[in-house]
Amino acid sequence: MLRQWMAVLIFLFTLAGCERAHRYPLPTSAASDKSLATIGDNKSSIMPQYGWLETYPRPDTPIQFIAEDAHPKEWQTLKDFWTGWPAALFQLSPLETVVTVRAQLYLDSIKIKVPRGLPDPTPLIPAVNPPTLGKWMLGKRLFYDDKLLKLSMTETASCASCHAPAQAFTVEARTTVGGSKNVPSLLNCVYNRHQYWDGRAVALEEVLLRNLEDERDMTQNPPPDKSPAQLHVWPGLVDSVRLNPDYADAFERVFGRKMATADSIAKALATYLRTLLSGNSLVDRAHEEMKKRGGKTLEIRDFEALLSGDALKLFAGGLTAKEVAGELSHGHDLFQGQARCYECHGGPLYTDHGFHNVGVGDSSYYPETGKEPGRFAVVPYGLKAATLIGAYKTPSLRNVSLTAPYMHDGSLATLDDVLQYFNDGIKPNEFLSPKLNETPYVPRKLMLDGRDRTAVELYLRALRGDELPAFVISPPPK
Repeated sequence: MLRQWMAVLIFLFTLAGCERAHRYPLPTSAASDKSLATIGDNKSSIMPQYGWLETYPRPDTPIQFIAEDAHPKEWQTLKDFWTGWPAALFQLSPLETVVTVRAQLYLDSIKIKVPRGLPDPTPLIPAVNPPTLGKWMLGKRLFYDDKLLKLSMTETASCASCHAPAQAFTVEARTTVGGSKNVPSLLNCVYNRHQYWDGRAVALEEVLLRNLEDERDMTQNPPPDKSPAQLHVWPGLVDSVRLNPDYADAFERVFGRKMATADSIAKALATYLRTLLSGNSLVDRAHEEMKKRGGKTLEIRDFEALLSGDALKLFAGGLTAKEVAGELSHGHDLFQGQARCYECHGGPLYTDHGFHNVGVGDSSYYPETGKEPGRFAVVPYGLKAATLIGAYKTPSLRNVSLTAPYMHDGSLATLDDVLQYFNDGIKPNEFLSPKLNETPYVPRKLMLDGRDRTAVELYLRALRGDELPAFVISPPPK
């Protein structure tokens, strides 16, 4: 720790006279290539250099994920979510941020203590994009840049506009501006096997731009069904980053080039997103209590041992710890049994990573051929199947109490609405998931009474994880 602070002091003295990054001019190559408009009309091809340029990464501090299941002994020794660098330094001025990035050369690594209950995300991270501190800081800056994403010819937004940290990285609105889909939470998105409700992208690196045509700038405001918010395609993204002189040195420090590309932007943003981890829920801690006593299933005593103070306040109704524990145990048994939630929401992430038609919104009717909704519309020929018509991704139930409204179209306002729908309100259709049918075309009845639904809802609320540290979710200083 002393070595880290000494490094900071040395660089503070040596760089005290440096100009702020926003005063540095763009390099000649970028300045002469001010806009895609210089290419010609909007039908012209976009230069490949907007997509990828060979990079020359600078020495950087690697980020390591330490999960309880993969590194139990080391996991126990880590006290904080972020280990190896003082969190306070992430609230520095631009000049001091430069100092911080340079001083990172004196660190061996940043270690992230993966919250209890979450598996090791390391195998899911692409080998071509290993996480580092420099990329993380740049990715966070991009995430909060409210000039980055073009909603229209005159309106811009940031990623945080729709994925608000204070709202579990989603928004309470039913759908996005100009869109028709409910905004999914980004918490624990490192574990996603597909992105978006229809799964049209796989890696987190694909969420902003997937090909060079996505970069083509607007010539007029598009209709709602073709809007950036609906398609999640952000025209002129690379151009807007390149024309912002504040970014030139930031990209050079991380990638060895002042000129950003779709590839380098994607790598930085994905690195930040992969650290949005929330676990250690009451249910996770109850499982730990169960393991300590050598049990094989959760019991009332496993919950009761944890229900005091703030933990008990999560559950309204003035119940005692023992009463809440009883309801949670009952809710867990229903979740795994009669309610059959586990069939699609099993495992440590509470999702099967699959796609199912549940009869909601555009899943409840059969459109004309060629306009089938859901997963069916985006899978290539040779992989299409009728079961994918109207099928959307199974969301994780972790932190579900924080992410209302629900379903892919945001049509159900509360958890109780969701439970009542699956209990006795499923709309039959030809392509309804077989897991929801008693017999073909006849949705099953769960036969949950009011007390049962309340118990399941309490259990779902107990899947709420710890909040992320402030330095992870707070906007960087401008």
